[in-house]
Amino acid sequence: MTSLALYLTIAIIWMLLTGRFTGPAFLVGLLVAAVAIGLVERSLGRRRSAPAALLGLVAYFLWELLLSNLRVARAVLSPRLTARPGIVRVPLAPQKPWQATVFANMVTMTPGTLSIDVDPELRAVYVHVMFLDDADAQRAGLKGSFERRILEVSA
Repeated sequence: MTSLALYLTIAIIWMLLTGRFTGPAFLVGLLVAAVAIGLVERSLGRRRSAPAALLGLVAYFLWELLLSNLRVARAVLSPRLTARPGIVRVPLAPQKPWQATVFANMVTMTPGTLSIDVDPELRAVYVHVMFLDDADAQRAGLKGSFERRILEVSA
């Protein structure tokens, strides 16, 4: 069974189990399918399929968006200045141009960070960070979160 057919089958089974045949119920079924397939693939030691990796990337981005919004809101509403801005150079793994673009855009869309420049050879992105405690930790966080998930989607 192809990956797409498996996702659709699980989503339809989900709708049958819940008794709801709506668009949102179908989307929840796709989410359930992605989680289930991801867990099975992880337990078998295989890499995640592209749809599961894409869903994981979107879910992680939304989570980071929420956390970043809360952190920036707390800093803005605080009577004390808690921002420690700085610029971090984030070296990128060898990638296609669209991967570097997605990485830079995801960083820019996350409150508290801003992509300043992507070098011409797509080897690094310069990121302005609102809260910079440790440049190495920030760099490792961006590489281990956004970059890793983007590479999983296209692998």
